[in-house]
Amino acid sequence: MLRPIHNRMPVMLSNDDALRWLNVVGEIAHALSLLKPYPPDDIEGYDASLLVNIPPHDSPECIRLIGG
Repeated sequence: MLRPIHNRMPVMLSNDDALRWLNVVGEIAHALSLLKPYPPDDIEGYDASLLVNIPPHDSPECIRLIGG
């Protein structure tokens, strides 16, 4: 889903896995096991306004669906 935009995938955790990540104690292997590809069927993509690249802009226009 994100390959056309960038060559690396950001970490996205389900709500349950996010809680597990935050509550990990001790064994780092357990935390690392949560880092797996997010299901592509659960990701939605759309074009965003170029306003998102300008820090002072903080308005609903930044997240309005365009071209969809």
